[in-house]
Amino acid sequence: MAIEIKKSHVGMFAAYKKRTGKTTQEALHSKDPHIRKMANFAKNAKKWHH
Repeated sequence: MAIEIKKSHVGMFAAYKKRTGKTTQEALHSKDPHIRKMANFAKNAKKWHH
């Protein structure tokens, strides 16, 4: 089973981090639930080695 990310959403979290200068850990504590969701996905995806 593969996870499909919309082409319009690819790189969205990386762009947020570059724009704000925040780390993934800082984004996990954001007030915005969408940012927290992207940060949590990034944290989990880092563990995937396939």
